[in-house]
Amino acid sequence: MSNQVIDKPWAHSFIAGLVPPSEVSVASQCENGVAKVGTQHSFLNGLVAAITFNLYTPMRITVTCAAGSGMSELDGETESVPVSESSSDQDVVKAIQMASQKAVASQKPVYVTFQ
Repeated sequence: MSNQVIDKPWAHSFIAGLVPPSEVSVASQCENGVAKVGTQHSFLNGLVAAITFNLYTPMRITVTCAAGSGMSELDGETESVPVSESSSDQDVVKAIQMASQKAVASQKPVYVTFQ
């Protein structure tokens, strides 16, 4: 994660969140992609929602930009589990399970890559 954070304290949502806020476009601001997206209801957001009986339910959206250009920067020895793009859903699930097991065993990230 980088130190660059895009904060939108009043993202407009309606009917207790059933109508979600519009997308936050950060592609031009986060050149290396997005590392983390967080949503929360601040005290003022909650107060406004309570006053409007949850018809208008604003929320705060915080986007943290990525510092580097991808997984190669995390570790030179980062392992991956390859999956063919034509694989079945079951094959993808198995690959994700295998990557999870390897990550737990090695205490390092393991990526599922689609080829």
